[in-house]
Amino acid sequence: MKKKVKVEETSLIVIDPYKNLEFSNEKELHQFFSEDISKIEKFVSGHRVKGDVPKKEWDQYDELLDETLNDPDEIWENNKILDQTYFIYLRDFPKEQLFYLVFAYCVDAEPSFIYFHLPSRSDKLIQLLTQGELIYDRSIKDVYAGSVDGDALGDGDEVARGLYSAMLKLRSDEDISESDFRAYAGLRELCLGEPDEMWRSSELQSFTQLIFIRYFHDDPELKNLSYVVVSLEDPQSESHILLFSFPTTDPALLERYRLGDNLQVEQVVQEGSH
Repeated sequence: MKKKVKVEETSLIVIDPYKNLEFSNEKELHQFFSEDISKIEKFVSGHRVKGDVPKKEWDQYDELLDETLNDPDEIWENNKILDQTYFIYLRDFPKEQLFYLVFAYCVDAEPSFIYFHLPSRSDKLIQLLTQGELIYDRSIKDVYAGSVDGDALGDGDEVARGLYSAMLKLRSDEDISESDFRAYAGLRELCLGEPDEMWRSSELQSFTQLIFIRYFHDDPELKNLSYVVVSLEDPQSESHILLFSFPTTDPALLERYRLGDNLQVEQVVQEGSH
């Protein structure tokens, strides 16, 4: 009778299936990337400044690694330090008063290997490392979350983004969530077509805002909601450029958009929006 031979299954560590980067164990994996890790460590060490987080304290912030990878503020694609493309994940941690950076090898837009990670309070180091191509920016993503088809916000217009960001900071916690804005997008055309109020403001230098407001207070399903459309006058076409719009149930926020001259709605000829 033949003796049975037990065959042990081995699980490979797969870093990049497209390039057959597979390793039998952690030691083999780190040996392969050791030169790249050393290059990054040397570059970072050579550009650290006095007053930054001491290396002996870095371990205290290791828990920020997963938070940075799972919910970064920015992701940069670069090849400045290495001879190949790598990615830097960046997140600001206001409570800790520092930024956390992660150098990663990515496959299909997901990190599969971590070269190096560190905390830093140095704006100079952050600016040096965050170069190349910005492939993810939380601020732009968040701004676009409230855009409606056809507005300048969705096109990334700087004026629209700035004014929209300011509006978000003024909103109360009890007001309609930004994630629900698009559920009310159908009210925009009603607001533009038959506004209850219109205001013209020249508070912005070189720009004249036209603000449309419509009430939906009598509709039991809308719960005392008002809708606001913020636009800019375009003197050349004698029309207005639609920047962004939003719903609100907050009277204090609504009052902030009663800016400049109160126009009689019936005197205003709407030429259209873009």
